[in-house]
Amino acid sequence: MLTSVHSEHRPPDQPPRPASRTGRARWGGALLGAAVVLALAFWGDAPVDAWVRAHRQSPWLPLAWWVTHWSDWPELLLLVGAFYGLAVWRRRVRWRQLAAAMAVGLLVVGGSSTLIRSVTGRTRPNATAVPGWYGVRHDGRWLIGRSDFNAFPSGHMGAMMGVVMPLILGTRRGRLPGVLAAILMAWARVFTWYHHLSDVVASAILGVVLGTWLWRRWGWGAKATPRE
Repeated sequence: MLTSVHSEHRPPDQPPRPASRTGRARWGGALLGAAVVLALAFWGDAPVDAWVRAHRQSPWLPLAWWVTHWSDWPELLLLVGAFYGLAVWRRRVRWRQLAAAMAVGLLVVGGSSTLIRSVTGRTRPNATAVPGWYGVRHDGRWLIGRSDFNAFPSGHMGAMMGVVMPLILGTRRGRLPGVLAAILMAWARVFTWYHHLSDVVASAILGVVLGTWLWRRWGWGAKATPRE
């Protein structure tokens, strides 16, 4: 009877939409939304930079410096390695999968952010050069690897997004800490005047897109045992 009821509510001339088409539509909508968010972030660069400049003596600045100093690639790798060691010690297969996903995300998202920022040539808010986008070479000098000209997108933020996306996608208890860690990193990089708002927003978008793709492509979400 249940089958007949469903069949009566499904018009014979309207077959279900193919999963691939639905997936493309979702990705297209997500990318369009990301473009709008990034455009708004570029619009907000000037007022946010001005606000940060006016709060250079804030009592919160030491916390921002501490976060940005202890949340770079080496520290995040050590954190992921410690989590993997804990998973092995506790014999938690699911934790090992999460640690592997976090390590791959750190390398892929963080590496992509670093590669892109090496060629955009965007100046940092605290740079002495005239603000702008200079590309890979300017005034007879290569700008790859020159920190003042490697702001967009944020490498720190990309690395953090690579680490937290498996927690957000694959756990319930880790979602809120993952989101808070990403927000804290974005705030710290902007508040220490190393990045514009759009720099960290671009890395966040890159992290969501690449992190989601990696999670689905590698099938980490389907590898948990029934007990776990």
